[in-house]
Amino acid sequence: MKKNSVKNKIVAVALSAAMLLGACGSAGSSSAKNGSASSESSSSAKQESSSSSVNESSSSSSNGSSSAEKFNSEGMLYAAENSFTDFYSSIDRARQTLDKEKQQKLLKFATATTTKYFAKSEEGKNFLYSPASLYLALCLVEDMTDEKVTADLLSLMGAENLSDMEKMADTIIRGISSETDNDKKPAICRISNSIWSDDRLILDDEAKKVLENVSQKLYADLYNADLQSDETIKAMNSWVNAKTEGLIKEIPFEPSEQTVMLLFNALYFKKSWESEIDKTKTVKEDFTLSSGEKTKVDMMKVSPVEEYRNKYYRTENTLTAPLYYSDGSYCIFVRPEKVCDKTAMNAIIENELPDIIDAYANYRVKSTGSLNFSIPKLEYGTKIDYMHEELKELGVNSLFTIDGDPFSPIDGRSGQGLYVSMIAQSCKIIMNEEGTEAAAVTEIAVEDGAPMYEEWSIELNLDQPYAYVIMSSNNIPLFVGVVENPAAE
Repeated sequence: MKKNSVKNKIVAVALSAAMLLGACGSAGSSSAKNGSASSESSSSAKQESSSSSVNESSSSSSNGSSSAEKFNSEGMLYAAENSFTDFYSSIDRARQTLDKEKQQKLLKFATATTTKYFAKSEEGKNFLYSPASLYLALCLVEDMTDEKVTADLLSLMGAENLSDMEKMADTIIRGISSETDNDKKPAICRISNSIWSDDRLILDDEAKKVLENVSQKLYADLYNADLQSDETIKAMNSWVNAKTEGLIKEIPFEPSEQTVMLLFNALYFKKSWESEIDKTKTVKEDFTLSSGEKTKVDMMKVSPVEEYRNKYYRTENTLTAPLYYSDGSYCIFVRPEKVCDKTAMNAIIENELPDIIDAYANYRVKSTGSLNFSIPKLEYGTKIDYMHEELKELGVNSLFTIDGDPFSPIDGRSGQGLYVSMIAQSCKIIMNEEGTEAAAVTEIAVEDGAPMYEEWSIELNLDQPYAYVIMSSNNIPLFVGVVENPAAE
């Protein structure tokens, strides 16, 4: 793809933990990438660089949109923040709910993708995946593509059309976003999106409008730079590190030479238990691995204080119970009745997890007068590569081929097509006596044209491989994990 001299300027983006800075750089690094640039163009770029700094003085509106101008006179993207900044009370968040049909479709997406990604995970290793992060990352893609071409993706995501998907995404974002100022009982869930376009990608007026609309509707930060440069990769790593509070320090994968756009969703979760677990009761106990081998782990002991929180649900092969966070979100722990290997655990995820989540979301659970937990302390991270392969198996094919030109709304160049070449996700979780801290980053690469109540006494001892689901207070599945060895990182 040929780049004209005007487009040889790049935006150099630098992030710190507290603020976002951006400035248009000189033509030097882009010229090296392109192979040539006139001295006159270079001089002009340097002059404009000193005066084209990012407009950071504008304030954000209440819905998180920024009034900073996205494009300068030469058609280059500014580094502009448009993150979602509203955080609701638990009552307000509870009103941000999907109807029964949409909830079921989102649940189908979550369990179908979890089944696929757990099946490809390494035997004997802990697993963690965020269906919410992947869903919102795919919303970024969907908003930039031809609706007719990507009908298969809309079907998987449970949306009738583009507008329907945008409404679902907005409800999810508003419904799970929370933040408190209480350091002793944090209740934080932040969603961040960003779109990074390469300075080779020529954007016409219609393409600019599309990106601006995506930015406003999905609260995405916009950047334009030489995606392959060390400086830009460092900036992307800084964005990920800042948005996940240091839990995830690097992007899941680096761009290839053909990458002209990268899309990111970051989900950060930090919440205290409704009742803090007594550290003095944490003891070393045996945990049985799927192989039958035993290992010693730190086992937390908890009995929920509020009786109305004491609930459980049984399926054919599992006993499950929730533990609540201070804002009403909760973690469902799923213990198989027998020590099971990966194949058996995946069958539980595929066949029984949908019913388990639905039971808690729709109050089909049982109450118990006594509910005691034994929960291992956790700290581990995972990465899922090549997520697009499983999406193809689920019927999504149009995004991963240039046939039909799926990105036609932003691809105005004759004879050239854009397509999704790679999707990956990195996750990390820390679960201890205070609560849970977890983060997920989903990255998508777009390349250019080559190819009823009863009284019971329940003991839920998680002393063998088990699964868990972290749910928002409005019943959105945020994370799904499987613990094979709590002592592993």
